Amino acid sequence: MRYRKRKTRPRFLQQIRRPFLLAVVSCAAWQVESGVGSVLLDLAGAWPADATIALSLAVGGATIEAPRGLGLRIRMSGFLAEFSGSGFSKNGKTYTSAGYDRATRKVDLEVSSALGGVKVEWK
Repeated sequence: MRYRKRKTRPRFLQQIRRPFLLAVVSCAAWQVESGVGSVLLDLAGAWPADATIALSLAVGGATIEAPRGLGLRIRMSGFLAEFSGSGFSKNGKTYTSAGYDRATRKVDLEVSSALGGVKVEWK
């Protein structure tokens, strides 16, 4: 009887090599946790009037793809958490998109990050 080693990677190592894609359809609250790697959140879809996403990042970053017209407020907390995005006003560690108060759809993101940051791309 012969024994051959399989040359496959453990499943969890394969998963962190690709960004996690979240396409939201009518959900009021999400909790996303990431250990090591990048996260891609696609906020396209039918949102209720108010929605919340709790995003926890250990090492790595998150890219948020948001449709134009969506009211987006991001609260950052963490050691070396950075924010990048156009069309936001800053108040402490809170970033609010222009027109947030008038938007029909609003999403609040609570971001906790040790090493990494958040980048918003408007679509």
